[in-house]
Amino acid sequence: MFPEEWGLRESPFRFAGSSQHYFPSATHVEVLARMDFLAESHSLVGVLAGPAGSGKSLLLEIAHQHLMLGGDEAVRMNLTGMDTPMFLGELAAHLCAACEPEDSTYVQWRALSDRFIQNRYQRIHTSILLDDVEAAPPEVLRYVQQLIHIDQDSKTAPTFLLACRTDAVERLDRRLLELCDLRMQIDPWNESDVGGYLEHCLTQVGGSVSLFAPEAVTEITNVSGGIVRRVARIAELSLLAAAGRSLSRVDRETVCSVQQELSGVGTFLS
Repeated sequence: MFPEEWGLRESPFRFAGSSQHYFPSATHVEVLARMDFLAESHSLVGVLAGPAGSGKSLLLEIAHQHLMLGGDEAVRMNLTGMDTPMFLGELAAHLCAACEPEDSTYVQWRALSDRFIQNRYQRIHTSILLDDVEAAPPEVLRYVQQLIHIDQDSKTAPTFLLACRTDAVERLDRRLLELCDLRMQIDPWNESDVGGYLEHCLTQVGGSVSLFAPEAVTEITNVSGGIVRRVARIAELSLLAAAGRSLSRVDRETVCSVQQELSGVGTFLS
């Protein structure tokens, strides 16, 4: 697929959204630090916002790993397509609450409440990380609010971290936003971030850091808007295009041609 002289063992951007290939850009490092602070300070609610494809799910995954290593009972869930029984049942299963998936909503609710209180007595902090909250039905978010209130006055109250798209934050229930102690925003990458990310991905699979010309890095930054998912997609297709043209590295013209093709077929999905 790639010229042998490039030294690539596999596609550098194949696992762009994986925590194993995480690139610590400045904005992502800052957001992770704030997420750690949120849990360490036993704050009640944090809201993580960012454009689609900016790395919210990846950061939640990494934060979840940090919390588990730190001794928290941490749960990470995506709320897309979930109704109330699915939400309560899955959360109860993650927390090993004393109920079954076929139990009534009331039984599941009581089991979750009891589990939160058990953790408080055992001095185990509970962290609930919920992704794509804007995609959840209103009744699910109402249960999220009620869960937040279960033990909110104790020093070991559970921490809820809610992630959603930037353009959806203000559409969340006002009462939910009023509970928020900390808002975090993922900013788009700048050219330095993009260049560092490309080098990071290339070196992980044995490639040279110079496979992208500086002008190509600038163009990728401009056409991607600094959105992580778009950066990875353009870089991947530009590498393939450069290989097809027998180029020694990706130049600006190759990136421009890839962008034109993508724009023509509306490939950039959020």
